[in-house]
Amino acid sequence: MARARWKDTAEARLEGTAAHRLGERIRTLRLAREMTQAELGGGKLTKSFISLLESGRAHPSLHTLKYLAGRLGTSLLGLLGEEEDLAIGTLEGLLALAKEEIRQRRPGNALTLMAAGIHLAAPRPLHLVEARLVEGAAHIEERNFGAAGETLRLALEEATRLGHAGQRASALYLLGRTELWQRRLPEARTMFESAIETARQDRYRDATTIISALYSLGTTQVYMGHYDDALASYAEAVELAETARKESELGLALWGIGWVHARLENFPQALRYHEQARGLLERAEDLWNLGRVYKDMAIILIKQGKPREAIEPLERSLKVATQLGDRMSRAYCLTELARAHFLCRDLAEARRFAELAVQAAVELGDPGEHGRAKVVLARVLEASGGREEAVRLFRDAIEVFTRSHHLPELAEAAETLGLLYRQQGKHADAAAYLAMAIDATQVSRSRKSAWEASGMEFAHGLPGPSAQQSAGAPSTEGSTERGGARAATSRRR
Repeated sequence: MARARWKDTAEARLEGTAAHRLGERIRTLRLAREMTQAELGGGKLTKSFISLLESGRAHPSLHTLKYLAGRLGTSLLGLLGEEEDLAIGTLEGLLALAKEEIRQRRPGNALTLMAAGIHLAAPRPLHLVEARLVEGAAHIEERNFGAAGETLRLALEEATRLGHAGQRASALYLLGRTELWQRRLPEARTMFESAIETARQDRYRDATTIISALYSLGTTQVYMGHYDDALASYAEAVELAETARKESELGLALWGIGWVHARLENFPQALRYHEQARGLLERAEDLWNLGRVYKDMAIILIKQGKPREAIEPLERSLKVATQLGDRMSRAYCLTELARAHFLCRDLAEARRFAELAVQAAVELGDPGEHGRAKVVLARVLEASGGREEAVRLFRDAIEVFTRSHHLPELAEAAETLGLLYRQQGKHADAAAYLAMAIDATQVSRSRKSAWEASGMEFAHGLPGPSAQQSAGAPSTEGSTERGGARAATSRRR
């Protein structure tokens, strides 16, 4: 009798150890995929059950284990940590590290990690697709769209063969991003729409993929001038992000709605949406996008004739850019700070920021930003009485814009210099530069018309809301705004 009781106790202890080990394994896989317990449950298993499972206090059925393995993108053996446990654990660690490197804008490091990851994943089809998706995302961050497209098409083919709708949706979404970056807008729109439709067919239904694809679809529709469609896409993303309680994604979607309204010059409403986005991104500690929202808010304020109020968000954006090592945003913020101080007639501060902006643009190697900074510095010097130096800087900027084909900037700088020459009585020089401004404006308009004729609209900078493209947002307050968003969603459906 005693021996039987000892045997029962020992077996229970062994069973408890196995359950604890399984729980740790599930928790590790869940965290590697950045899923909450509720997301892992997927509506079929409660958060409480997942918590019990991860603490080793629940004993799942084989059916439940297979379901969890599918949710976690692994095999049943991989979930149980049997034969290939070490290799899978190493691979999942590499994938998690590579994703973090991409988030930190270090795609080169991610590609180095994935070189080893692809080798480990080769005999494991689901993991191989995941590794290719991460590799493709890293290539996108490096702006190597040829390599990204090739890698992602391989992932799409394999995910289709395996019948894995979630991975197929992710591949379509990332392929859409490569098209968007290259301004192939109809192709991008098709990819994003396919990604959304495919993700909805996935029984595990990853909300993040659907939200990201909706957000990117909205951005594409903005570039195509389809503002009503864009509002509907962003609004649907808002609704899904609210339901999934994803603060960063919700912030991006609200920012998108704001961006549309800024382009429509509904500036007061645009600011309210941007303010909502700012609060959400701050709570989510999404510094990269937070800095861009601050930039957009500042541009809206400048467009409203409130340069003094634009200084604080620009300073905040500059601080974030410096913290993240984002040299492009830093150079842009310095130029806009110089412009804001100039509009406030604070010429000493304007000159200080303009000189810093010129230096930052030279270090960045961006001709467009270099020319913009020189134009602002020229305006400051001209207002301070340094006309000869201002003329030299305007001419330098015009040369930069001519070489880099920045036609709108060229037209503005040439017109300003032409008028300056006219004030000095140099009518021949004035006529030459004013004629240059007219020519640049006409060419710029004809090129824009060609884009619009193909259903496209050119915009500088990054896909998505960006101060370099223009900023914006509508709303009323609180629930009324969200109600309007949902109304737009229902129209889209």
